[in-house]
Amino acid sequence: GAFWANTGIMDLARSSEDASPARVPGGLGDNISGTQFAGWLGMALFYQKRTGKGQLVDATLFRAGVNTLTHPLIQHAAGNPWAHGRGKSHIRSSTEIGNRATMVTNAVYRCKDGTMIQLLGEIMPAHIKRTVEALGSTLTEFFGSEKPNYKQVDWKEATEKVDEIIHTKTYAEWRPIFKQFDVWHVCVTRFETMVEDEQVKASGMFVDVPGLQHKLMRNPIFLSADRGEPTKGAPDFGEDTDSVLVDLGLEWEAINKLRDDKVVA
Repeated sequence: GAFWANTGIMDLARSSEDASPARVPGGLGDNISGTQFAGWLGMALFYQKRTGKGQLVDATLFRAGVNTLTHPLIQHAAGNPWAHGRGKSHIRSSTEIGNRATMVTNAVYRCKDGTMIQLLGEIMPAHIKRTVEALGSTLTEFFGSEKPNYKQVDWKEATEKVDEIIHTKTYAEWRPIFKQFDVWHVCVTRFETMVEDEQVKASGMFVDVPGLQHKLMRNPIFLSADRGEPTKGAPDFGEDTDSVLVDLGLEWEAINKLRDDKVVA
């Protein structure tokens, strides 16, 4: 809640102003907050090594969530029309198929077989011609001119056209066409398939750990001199108590007394 709902992320993730709350990916805030914390903990350790001075590293789910919305929040603070919900296409524009206006080359579409594809032409003028040609059309047929004035385009109507065309073929049919015309795109992947996804395997994100029946995930930031990856499963309850207390400087007599008093396990 502190990360997902209380920072505005849940609200922006909805497909429209009338839509129900979006699904919550489990552990999203914890993962992002933990990654940020690890980075700044490393900075604090570097500072301590350079100066001999330690410091408190203070991390919260709420601040991590606010930071996740850096782009829209700062754009809104600066008065950007897109971030204030003004114009034909803005931050609160609907993403519901049939009721959305996109720049065509960087939107999600549904193929005939149900496969969802995300076009990756973020810079529309650089991608629009070959995208339209891949759809079997021309700029003139699509926009009424070979050199259209994109500020005057009805992007809702254009998006509806593309929706209809994409839906006429399966992804297996579109894939060679997109390759021929160099239309940048990816399939919208279901998370359940990611562990066995070929690209994920090639990226080295998952590792086999002795004693576990399933894979675990590596740190997404790779170091050239070290491998940040799990080597075993979670410890049993109290498994590392002694080593932690010894590292804190406690003598065995004190540790045994804590255990006898049932302070630690």
